[in-house]
Order: sequence, then structure tokens, then C-alpha cells
Amino acid sequence: MPSTSELLDPLRRFSFYIEQGLDPNLTTFTSEAFDEGLRVSGLWDTAADEDLDDEVDSDDDEVARAEIAFSMLRHLEVEVRRFIQGAMEAHFGEKWMKQQVPSEMLKAWKEKRERAIQAGQEPGPLLDFADFSDYKSIIERGDNWEKVFKAVFGRKGDVQESFLRLQPVRITTMHSRGVTKEDQLLLLVESRRVLGAIRRN
Repeated sequence: MPSTSELLDPLRRFSFYIEQGLDPNLTTFTSEAFDEGLRVSGLWDTAADEDLDDEVDSDDDEVARAEIAFSMLRHLEVEVRRFIQGAMEAHFGEKWMKQQVPSEMLKAWKEKRERAIQAGQEPGPLLDFADFSDYKSIIERGDNWEKVFKAVFGRKGDVQESFLRLQPVRITTMHSRGVTKEDQLLLLVESRRVLGAIRRN
């Protein structure tokens, strides 16, 4: 995985996507044709795309995509957190975090929550302070995988690949950078893949 600074470079991110198997021919369309293709394919059924058309220049197009990506990622993270919380608690009980989360990770969550409280924010559930990469770590941990998540995702490699492919667009979006068509396509495909598995269970 390239570094955060590398992933903020659209060309380096594009190269990484190609390395991960993205066919560049899937995005070589005008913005209008690309968006229509996403809607026709059923990948994008949101009404939040109304600002995206050929009338805006590429910078504005990427900014509009970034706003939509932020909303999609927020929705994805909320659903993943709720799913992990519910599934782990159902199997391991209310104290699942102490038993099934590495102590250093748990410590980092507690420190983030403490800083948020000191800044005047509501405390919120501890899992809300997890990093995006923490979800993957919890899911793929050996005993968690076998007892809870294998039945949901089927193949560990599938969920690992989805989180790997989602990480660059999340980094880009959270750093307020423009989101490319390639970013948007991978976000739509991989979030659909993860949420589809969650919602079937």
C-alpha cells in the first residue's frame, strides 16, 4: 500500500488502482456518460448526483464527487461500525472489546475519545473512535473471523481486498482532495460489496 502522501497524488492513486486490477477503460468517458453508466448499471441510485454534469470543469467535477464520496463513506462507516458492534456483542458479550481487540488499539480509541470529551464533544460509543483500518483488523483477526465474520463474508480475501481498495479514496476524501472517476467507481463497487454481505446477515 502506498503512503498517505503518495495516495493524495491522483496519478499515483491511479497506478495503485491499476495494480489492484482496475480496467482503465471503465472510466474513459465524459463525466455525463460515466455518471449515466453508473446509474444504468445499478451501482449508483442516489439522487445526490444532480450537480455532476459536463457543464462544470474537471476541478469542480472532482470537488462535487468528493462531497458525494464523503457522504457515502460516512454511511459505510456507520453501517460497518453498527454491524461489528452488534455481531461481536452477540457472540462474545458486552465486554467483547477487552477480549477481542488488541490492547494498543483499544488504548488508542480511549485516548481519542478522551481528547474529544476535553474538546467539548459528546463521548459517544468507543467504537466510533476506531480508525478505518481498525475495522479490517477486527474482522480478519483469527478467532473473530472464524467465530463471527466468516459466515458473513465467506472468504477473508474478499473483505481484505475491499478495505484495501477503499482506503485510498477514504484518505483522499478525508484530506479534502478532489475525487476522480476511478475513486468513485471503486468506492461504489467495494462499498456495495461490503454492505451487501452485511445486509444479507
